[in-house]
Amino acid sequence: MGTRIMDINRDTAVAYLRTYTDSRHRYAWPLYDDDPSPGVLSGADLTAPALLSYSISGTHLNEMGRDPEPGSPNRYRELYEAMATFVAVADGDTSFAEVTEAQITELTTRTRHVPVDGLESWTALVACLDAVQECEDLTTVAVTKILHRKRPDLVPINDSKVREFFGVPHDYPKLFATIHTEVTDADTMALLNELAAPHITPGGRSMSPLRALDIIAWMDVQSR
Repeated sequence: MGTRIMDINRDTAVAYLRTYTDSRHRYAWPLYDDDPSPGVLSGADLTAPALLSYSISGTHLNEMGRDPEPGSPNRYRELYEAMATFVAVADGDTSFAEVTEAQITELTTRTRHVPVDGLESWTALVACLDAVQECEDLTTVAVTKILHRKRPDLVPINDSKVREFFGVPHDYPKLFATIHTEVTDADTMALLNELAAPHITPGGRSMSPLRALDIIAWMDVQSR
């Protein structure tokens, strides 16, 4: 059985975030989080997952930048285009909590590539999560670690330590459902907002509650 954010002592959670954001430690803050071009999907975004221990090979990165040969589909380019569409249509003010429980539940039963209901930004995100499953050697971990940086209030990070914290398998719909339960709980969300508030990147970007959740979960498992 997994842990929940409210199971973590508040002082412990504060310490996790202070440690992660302390420049004396070698964690991804603020380089990963300080996105200078949130409205554009850049090459730097594609390599950013390496800061979160998920490196994408140069071969696959190059394929994302290449147009397909006639008669030969380029699934990596299709993934790039899906992610670029997400960045173009996703409102930076939309939060994961705005996705409905029914839309989250739908992820566990739907057939891949069947359109989903919901906000345009949500349907665009699910299209990216579908597209990556056609790309050899890449998973939804890659997509979430690329796109969380672009829309940190909307895209949860799929990470092995976060899954371990919550006690869910390598299955992003179940992780998303668990995180959705967390961020739609008023007490948990109030705590995450409070914990995230002191942390602002040099570029002026505030830490999102989803990022605070990710760091607390990751640090808790890392400390065991």
